[in-house]
Amino acid sequence: MLRRAKAVKGKLEGLDRDNATSRKVPDCGPRSSTDRTRTSVIAGLDKKLKDVMDDFQITNKLIPQVINPWAT
Repeated sequence: MLRRAKAVKGKLEGLDRDNATSRKVPDCGPRSSTDRTRTSVIAGLDKKLKDVMDDFQITNKLIPQVINPWAT
């Protein structure tokens, strides 16, 4: 799971770099609809990744309790 999360995070960072490059294109600069859309999509994906990782951490902590409820 950690390996996959790092891969997704790397792709998100790549999209962020592409967004910075895209701002240099005429009519796609800061505050353009294209820039706002790209920024919004990247922010949404980043939040989704964080939510999934948080859910995984919670599930990961519950697994030992489910397997052996009398431990701890």
